[in-house]
Amino acid sequence: MERKPVLCPCCGSRLIDESVTTECNTYEIERNKQKLADFYVKCWKCKKDIAIVMTSKN
Repeated sequence: MERKPVLCPCCGSRLIDESVTTECNTYEIERNKQKLADFYVKCWKCKKDIAIVMTSKN
């Protein structure tokens, strides 16, 4: 199974891995402006809250 890294949009460190057949968008969660996402993680390096939205790959 091939995987590719999903990187933090703030510092560029690796957050998680995803399959090469999927696509996702990441963005920093801003205070008072939360959008819905599929996953929420905290970056281990910069400690910022990151939202991950899965999108279909065509």
